[in-house]
Order: sequence, then C-alpha cells, then structure tokens
Amino acid sequence: GMLQKLGVPQSQLELLPDACFSTQDEAFALGRYLDQHPARSVAIITSDYHTRRCRVFFEHALADRDVELQYAGAPTTTIDPNHWWKDSQGVSIYGLEMIKMLFA
Repeated sequence: GMLQKLGVPQSQLELLPDACFSTQDEAFALGRYLDQHPARSVAIITSDYHTRRCRVFFEHALADRDVELQYAGAPTTTIDPNHWWKDSQGVSIYGLEMIKMLFA
C-alpha cells in the first residue's frame, strides 16, 4: 500500500481484524482494537474530501477513550480541493460528501 511505498516497514503495519463496510464501522473497529492495544495517539488518514465526516464518526466512537486523534486528508483525485466547484467531477464528489455530512 501507500505506507509501504513511503518506506514504512510491514512489521509496523497492522490491519484491524474486523470486516468494515463504512467509515462508522472502521471507527468502532478502531475502538475495539484500542480496548486491547491502548495508545496515546492515533493518526487517521482519509481522502481529503472525507476528513470532516470521518472526524464526526471517529470522535463519536472513541469519545470515552483517552486517546489523541489526529486527522490527515490525503489527495485522492486530481481535483483542486480549493476550487472543486469549477470541475463537474469535483461537484459530484464534494457535493455528495456534503450531503453525506448532513446525515452523519
């Protein structure tokens, strides 16, 4: 994956054992993982347009844990996030994300 391409050794990576079908599933899976493997901080990396909604799910799922959450949005498209409305694909991707955010 991307982290291996950046030089992170495989021995430092661990996949969560739970099957996840949504960001909310991932947030609760991380909570279960932290119950068994406590940590002081966790970096959550997601697509740049998904960071806000991701934060909502993870902060809810991990609210009762003493863990610092850090978020990073990685670029996943060629669309400029500062001018997404100038591109039809940007309107589609970012517009859908805004709608999903309302329901989060």
